[in-house]
Amino acid sequence: FAMLFGLSNESRSNNDEYLTWSRSISSLLSALLLEVESAPALSAMACEGVAKLLLSSKMLPDPLWLSKLMQRYYENSTDESQSKLCQALSVFFPAFAFSNITHRALFEEAFVPVVRALYRKPSSGAKSPVLSAMQYIVFLTDSSNICLFQDKQAGQKDKSATFDSSVH
Repeated sequence: FAMLFGLSNESRSNNDEYLTWSRSISSLLSALLLEVESAPALSAMACEGVAKLLLSSKMLPDPLWLSKLMQRYYENSTDESQSKLCQALSVFFPAFAFSNITHRALFEEAFVPVVRALYRKPSSGAKSPVLSAMQYIVFLTDSSNICLFQDKQAGQKDKSATFDSSVH
């Protein structure tokens, strides 16, 4: 059976090594994502890396990843790395959600874990992060918002094209 698909013993062992490597990288990234207290900058870089891997389809999408990224997005931190992360994630979430119907379904699956995690955290702001997260996930999973997002991106491309032509 393995020879039928061109999988020799050597390629199977390489595949096993790849799976082992992939699992260890995933567990490392998972541990780093929520290490806000001890290493906020490293945690922010791990979050950005996961977002880029998900967006480029280099990592299998999983609601657990989205849940952790959403938790970091709503983290009550004034650290500079947190503000940069929020900026990156504010671009990632709609781009990821509106690129594929399966991605919107992943946000639906991540909804309850995100709300639970945020509910358990103490809130210091006037607006509840739970309510904000719920509203944002509903926005991301509403297919009528795809047109709004695509129109906004098309408008930004038009502006940049105008800017580029005026420079030359």
